[in-house]
Amino acid sequence: MLLLQPLYGWLTRASALGVSAWVTVSSPPTLLIFWVWFRLQAEHIWIARAYFVWVERVQSVVVAAFWSLMATCSA
Repeated sequence: MLLLQPLYGWLTRASALGVSAWVTVSSPPTLLIFWVWFRLQAEHIWIARAYFVWVERVQSVVVAAFWSLMATCSA
């Protein structure tokens, strides 16, 4: 996250609404991919770990996108 934060900051300054829309549109297909991966794989431990890390990152991005959108709209 430390390496990606400057890029994320630049993107939200360029288009906060675009980043928010991208996060909203990309999350459901990724959940579907994880669901299929869980169904196809017999060993779930690594899938569960990857899913946990993905959920942690998506939560951070969703909250950051929301607040950047609110800051942009209120200005």
